[in-house]
Amino acid sequence: MWNFFPQIVFLWNSGFPWIGKGALAGAKMQLNAIGLVGILFLLNLINSVGLDNFTATCLVLLCDSSKRRDAVRPRLSRKNPLLTHTDKQFWSEFRFAKHDIPRLVALLEWPPVMYTVNRVVYTSEICLMMVMYRFAHPTTMIKLEVAFGIHESACSNIVSHGVQLLNAKFGNRLKELDVTLVLLRLEMYQEAIRKKSRGAVNNCFGLIDGTLHRTCRPWGRGKRRYGIRNMNNIQRAVYSGHKRHHGLKFQSVVVPDGMIVQMFGPVEGRRHDTTLLRASNLDQSMQLLPPDAYIYGDQAYPVRRWLLSPYRGGNKTVHMRRWNMHMRTVRISVEHGFKILTTLWSHLKFVPAQRIFNSPLANHYVACTALTNLHNCLYPNQVAQHFGLIPPTLEEYVGMHL
Repeated sequence: MWNFFPQIVFLWNSGFPWIGKGALAGAKMQLNAIGLVGILFLLNLINSVGLDNFTATCLVLLCDSSKRRDAVRPRLSRKNPLLTHTDKQFWSEFRFAKHDIPRLVALLEWPPVMYTVNRVVYTSEICLMMVMYRFAHPTTMIKLEVAFGIHESACSNIVSHGVQLLNAKFGNRLKELDVTLVLLRLEMYQEAIRKKSRGAVNNCFGLIDGTLHRTCRPWGRGKRRYGIRNMNNIQRAVYSGHKRHHGLKFQSVVVPDGMIVQMFGPVEGRRHDTTLLRASNLDQSMQLLPPDAYIYGDQAYPVRRWLLSPYRGGNKTVHMRRWNMHMRTVRISVEHGFKILTTLWSHLKFVPAQRIFNSPLANHYVACTALTNLHNCLYPNQVAQHFGLIPPTLEEYVGMHL
């Protein structure tokens, strides 16, 4: 067995000339992991079969690759971005200021200490920051592992748990109209829209529109999913002929202080905005408001007792055209609301990561909407500045539905 010792020493000192520089470090790690005695035993065993020294050495370096990966993996050490990041860096990566994170955690009333199914312990601050970091950029779980010092599989579980907690607290009030917030600030909303529209409307308090959340094609040709007979039906359902892309539809209602009081969805991407309007049961929620309160939408929406839309047709009078022009400057704010949502949480715009059957995309979208409202409570957005209104405080917004 010791006849191969000079050969091993020569190969080690020469740097394994037939191995590339990238694989050389891994090969040396492998030799350290196996041990010199184990290497000599393996070489003697392989040589007894009748292989030459070159083939035997290559087989030794390639064996037990799974153990080698575990051997070269560095040991992770926990990191807290609240302690390691500067204020500017923290704002860029998490979209919130450092001093507001403890305030958010206290208002959300999450458990102070949580753990995954693999018994990985983490705090509520780490969970909230992981959700923010995950959706603020089109990142991968490897980047979360580097930023927080937690294994990527545990990071995935922590992010999923944080999304579930956000949906449990804000999901119902976002999918339905937030009547409590509207009733509390109804007169303020109506006055702001009246001033911005130059008196075109007096009792309008919100703006409605639909959007397409772009996703990947559900799956490639030849792949099948259990329980679905015709795979083409799924692709046709989520394909929008208007946008020429696959996606899921959501309906949003934005009020003048920049808050999103409804984010209904998802619905198949091929559906029209009027289909979302019927499915959302918005008319039932509007019955809880005063009879003179209504919202405004674009030409895709019909005219209802509580819903206004622009004048249509080519024979519009001067008064009709002027009214449409004044309302156009108001209605654009709902488009700004969608832009703010996808700008703050740009992971939603990273289409390759939006896979319908692999991720809970609807929960992600609603969770990011909740974070957008919380962000607007602390830092008024473009819509609030456009109408000159101050959003509700963080304590007022979170405390409305306890």
